[in-house]
Amino acid sequence: IKTKQPKLFDYLLNCRDKATAAELVNLGQPFVYASGKYSSEFEKTSVAIKLAASGSGAALVYDLRYDPSEFVGLEANQLAERWQFTKDPDAPARLSVKTLKFNRCPAIAPLGTLDEASQKRVKLGLKTIEANKKKLAAASGFAEKIVEALAILDKARDKKWSGEVSDAEAKLYDGFISDADRSKLTLAREASEQPDFADQRLAEIWPRYKARNYPKKLTDEELAAWENYCRAKLTSDGEASHLATYFKQLAELASSDLSKSKQVLLEDLQLYGGSLAPLD
Repeated sequence: IKTKQPKLFDYLLNCRDKATAAELVNLGQPFVYASGKYSSEFEKTSVAIKLAASGSGAALVYDLRYDPSEFVGLEANQLAERWQFTKDPDAPARLSVKTLKFNRCPAIAPLGTLDEASQKRVKLGLKTIEANKKKLAAASGFAEKIVEALAILDKARDKKWSGEVSDAEAKLYDGFISDADRSKLTLAREASEQPDFADQRLAEIWPRYKARNYPKKLTDEELAAWENYCRAKLTSDGEASHLATYFKQLAELASSDLSKSKQVLLEDLQLYGGSLAPLD
C-alpha cells in the first residue's frame, strides 16, 4: 500500500491517533469507513455517519448504504433485538449501526475520497448516500432510541455475567494487576493453597486454574465447586445455553443426509453431550 498508494498509507497511518479519528467522525458528515465487519461483497467498505456518542472514546455510526425507514419506527427494545447477529436467513434485516472506537485505528476517510471508480467497486453511489442521510436527519428521536437500545444490550450482558457464572477471566482486561498480586502469581503455580490475592478477579480464577491444571490436587469441596461452575457454565440461560445450543446443532445435523460413518460420529457426540448434562 505504501508503494502503490503512498498518500492513502500516510493518511491512514495518521488516523491511528484517536484524536484525528474522532475529529473526522464528530463532524457529523458522511465518511468512508472500511471494516472487517462489513460484507466482502462491498469490499468491506461503506459510508457511515455519526448518530451519537458512545462514551468518550467511541461513536455510534449508521451505515448509509441502507435505507433507515424500516428502523426509525421501531422502539428501543425492538432495535436491540434487530441489532443482534443471527444466522437465520429468514430473520429481518439487522440494524445497520456499528460502534466505532477511536483508539482501534479505524480505516476512515472523508467522503471526497470516494470517486466514481470507487463507488462502482463498493457498489454505493452518492445519490443513495444523500437520500438515506436525509431520511436519517428527518427521523426525530432515532439516535436517542439507538442509545437506549445499546443500554438494553449492555444491561442484558451485565445480567448474564453477574449471574451464577461469573466472567472473572474476561474482566482481567478491566484493569491492571497490582505488583503485589503479580509477585504472587509465580508462587500460585506451585501452591496447593490459594494465595492471599487482593484482586478479587484472581481470587475467583485461581480455583479454576487449579482444577484445570491439577485436578488430582482438588479437595472434595473444591471438586464440588468446580463441577457446579462447569454445570452452570453449560446450562445457564436455559434454551439459549451452551449445552442446549450444542444439542440443537446435533439435531440439525441428524436431520440431514449423513453417511453411516458420520451417523456413528453423531451418536458419539450425542453421548458426549449427555455425559455433560446435569443429573436431575
